[in-house]
Amino acid sequence: QLLCLALGRFMELAESEGGQQVTMLLQELQRRCQSAQQSGDDKKATLLFQLLCLALQKQPAATVQAAVAELLPLQQPFRQLFAAHVASSFPEAARQQLAAWLLRRFPDAARAFHESTPAIGEPQPVLRAAM
Repeated sequence: QLLCLALGRFMELAESEGGQQVTMLLQELQRRCQSAQQSGDDKKATLLFQLLCLALQKQPAATVQAAVAELLPLQQPFRQLFAAHVASSFPEAARQQLAAWLLRRFPDAARAFHESTPAIGEPQPVLRAAM
């Protein structure tokens, strides 16, 4: 959890200083995730993919798509994690765009959307945990 807070703070600082540092961080997370997956370290690859999803939460949908497009075909769990992050943590406009984009390419991710999206009027899962 400390790592997530540190990543969030870094993203805030990087965004305030310009987009180049954000782009470099996203590319590095993507590269390391792909490398870990190719070397067979699924646990490390999953952790890095989760960090990438967290880092992408405030990015435009096109940036998110570019960052995950090569990773989603690698493992079905990546698609489930990404769908869960999109459903529970991304802003509404990006959520709609990314959900449509993901489901067109990977219909198997639909279950994660169903499991991660609260019913109308219910707080988001992140807020539920804080209550």
